[in-house]
Amino acid sequence: MNSNRVNPEIMVNQKSRNHEKDGKIDFYESQAALQGKTEFENGQVETIGNIDDLDKWLDNL
Repeated sequence: MNSNRVNPEIMVNQKSRNHEKDGKIDFYESQAALQGKTEFENGQVETIGNIDDLDKWLDNL
C-alpha cells in the first residue's frame, strides 16, 4: 500500500470528531452552522421579523 495515500474512511471519522470536544458538540463546527454561515456570506438571507416580533415571542416563552 502506498503510504502517501490518504484513507478516506479515516478522514471522515476524524472530521466527524473535529467538532466534538470533551464529549460536547461544538455547534459552530456543525454542518447546520457552517451551512448557515455560507448562506449568510453569500447574501442568501431573508428577514422574517423585527425586534418587536422577537420581544413578543420571548414574552410568550
